[in-house]
Amino acid sequence: MVNKKEKSDLQISDERIRGFVEKSAVAIYCFELEQPIDMSLPINDQLDLLYRHAFIAEANDFYAKIAGFGRSADMKGLHLSKIMPRELPENVTQLKRLIRAIYNLTLVESIEVYPTGTERIVLNDVVGIIKDGCFFRAWRTGVDITEIRATE
Repeated sequence: MVNKKEKSDLQISDERIRGFVEKSAVAIYCFELEQPIDMSLPINDQLDLLYRHAFIAEANDFYAKIAGFGRSADMKGLHLSKIMPRELPENVTQLKRLIRAIYNLTLVESIEVYPTGTERIVLNDVVGIIKDGCFFRAWRTGVDITEIRATE
């Protein structure tokens, strides 16, 4: 049982984290899975499951803005397949790289295409949450580098 002081400390900690996420000048978002992915499965099977079951559970308004949405709540429930289309080989390559890296990567580019029609190149850091050999969720931070790539 959690005592009042521990509960208060947890609430303060949660408020600090939420405040940081909400006010950050980088995209922060969390992908959840409708069903965990067994990491002992072959890479292509894990990829199929990611495309089938990963969705945005949380996002900050900064991410919503670069994605062309009015606010982060408008993005909740959006499936990975709608953001990182499988038809783009670069996305498949990057997701396979993520799987091989046990769902933890730094400085990985993705081409994100949003239902709003907005297309962006995002430089991401990904931290996967693993439990008992299964992948459950990933927190991602992203920086929009579309204009940088255009000038290159």
